[in-house]
Amino acid sequence: MKAEDLRGEGVTSDSGIVFAKADESTQRKESSLRTRVLQTAVLIFSWICLGLYNEILGPTLPTLMDTTGSNYEEVGRALSVRSIGLLCGSLIGGWAADMWVSKRAYLLALSLSVGALTTFLIPWCTNLSSLTTVLYVAGCSHGFLTTNGNPLLASIWGPRAAGPFSLMHAGYGVGGAIAPLLTAPFTKNKTGPENLTENYSDLTSSILTKDNTTDSVIIDPVFPYSSAGGILLVCAFCLLFFNGVGCLRKICTCGPKIKTRHRLNTQASGEIRVLDPMEDVQTATGPENTPSVAFFQQWLQKLRGEFTKRMISVYVCTFVMYFAIVGNERVFGKFVFTYALYGPVKMNAKSSYMMNLMYWLVFGGARVVNCLASLLISPRWLLGLLVVGTLLASVGLIIIPSTVAWFYVVTFFFGFFKSPLFPSTLSVINRSCEITGLLVLIVNLGQASGASLLQYVAGYLIQRYGQIAFPYLVCATACVVVLTAMLLILLLRTIGDRFEANGNFDINHHAEDSAHANLDKPDNYNLFAKEKTKI
Repeated sequence: MKAEDLRGEGVTSDSGIVFAKADESTQRKESSLRTRVLQTAVLIFSWICLGLYNEILGPTLPTLMDTTGSNYEEVGRALSVRSIGLLCGSLIGGWAADMWVSKRAYLLALSLSVGALTTFLIPWCTNLSSLTTVLYVAGCSHGFLTTNGNPLLASIWGPRAAGPFSLMHAGYGVGGAIAPLLTAPFTKNKTGPENLTENYSDLTSSILTKDNTTDSVIIDPVFPYSSAGGILLVCAFCLLFFNGVGCLRKICTCGPKIKTRHRLNTQASGEIRVLDPMEDVQTATGPENTPSVAFFQQWLQKLRGEFTKRMISVYVCTFVMYFAIVGNERVFGKFVFTYALYGPVKMNAKSSYMMNLMYWLVFGGARVVNCLASLLISPRWLLGLLVVGTLLASVGLIIIPSTVAWFYVVTFFFGFFKSPLFPSTLSVINRSCEITGLLVLIVNLGQASGASLLQYVAGYLIQRYGQIAFPYLVCATACVVVLTAMLLILLLRTIGDRFEANGNFDINHHAEDSAHANLDKPDNYNLFAKEKTKI
């Protein structure tokens, strides 16, 4: 019987249920956009927190050097250990992101809670060993957060992820801009009699190298770091409700039953693709295998299938790309404040804080602009424009006159072109390859390695040769970014556009990667699909 006949004769009770369920599905799709926007807002907040507790180290670097009695080389080593922690956190987070797909929001909350704890502890580290240990744990939290947050956002938006990626990563710049606002009011004025301590003479001997002759700057770090830790805890609390009120209870009490039923309905209808790998584990394993062992075996099998020659080339380019991008970003973010103070420009403390604030505001704003530009410009062309602009701005750091005005101009353009590189590269890759936990793991391996090695190299070179080494290291890494980006674009062109190949892609299906979709996706949708086929 045809659908038109049903409508003409009067709807029976069974067919009435079918069309009622169709209306239900339509209403759910209409509310889906609002849900995705709210979820994206929470993810942006989490990246603001990430930028805050990572980049607050920049304007407080002289204070940490003074408190621990260390020099550039030693504090550079501590920062590199933080990046090693990021690497370890990425390894654990990459596995966890694929193991517990529907619980990624709770994994993000866990990582932010650990980050808050380390932020509270940093002001109380009085020696280099304790500071290094706390920074290592903070790095683990950082890596764990990004390996869960990036694939979560990609699963929510699918082929439209380029703009949301830029918005989410713009939050990092906002967090970086909050850092100098928190620290500047607590700067100790060395000329004030109430603040004169032996710390200033020790600080001068520790951080002034070669011909650097300007005032020292330290702060009282307890309140800024405590405030940052409190903000992280607020975000962690918000993530507990990422999938709606009561979702945690559903996961704990009803998760396995709903998952099994959802899997069977999907097989019957053929309409919905289940993204949670634990679904396959439940149907593919026998009683002799535990879910965790079976999942690990399936994960290894999936990895073997993905490691084709072409994909290996993409993974290598991705690793090198993020090695240079993030290494460049960390070196600039951590050392530009001291370069402005003690380098050729010799800014005063107020101008240095303003420059740092401007850089991070531009950093965040550029990612918003990039989000809008991605609607008009092909992601590949946009990435090419950004890498060339970054290289030119890096060269400008070397050749500009040593004046405050010129330094502001070059810093502005460096932040404007450099900032969108991280999300733009992800969006370019997303057009050809799915953003999986493995791919984000490789991204984090690259950024952890680059940040670890290059921050140590920066500290070593500045300690040995003075602040003049800073712009040359930034420029060298920008050259690596340009060459690798061109090669990556060529490789991805040979793979093609996976969304053009799948023209009937429905973005609403990608929302199933969140716990909300996994738990609340109704069986009505499958029933309607089956009834529609019969009609």
